[in-house]
Amino acid sequence: MEEKEILEKNITVTLCMSNKLGVVHLVQVGGQTLSKMICELSSIPDIPIQHSDSQVDVVGQDIYICSDRKFFDSIKGCFTHLSWSAINELPRFSSDSEINYSFVVSY
Repeated sequence: MEEKEILEKNITVTLCMSNKLGVVHLVQVGGQTLSKMICELSSIPDIPIQHSDSQVDVVGQDIYICSDRKFFDSIKGCFTHLSWSAINELPRFSSDSEINYSFVVSY
């Protein structure tokens, strides 16, 4: 009898920074650990990140949206797929109120 090969999920978290004109920056920022953290944070009512019902693809994605710059800055240290210098080089915008930070978790 043949042994079955077990496939593991390769979870990725992609940050999509957008404004009223569209996407202004797109970068992969983390994996499974970050995805679990974002999912847990979205379940806490006082945390400014929400799960979105929309999807980019048909299956295998969850999208979490935040528009609070201070909260976004507070979790940047958890972006395990970026170096600290790359994190500090993420775009800054003159009007933070117009920016949405979307975290696309792909399974």
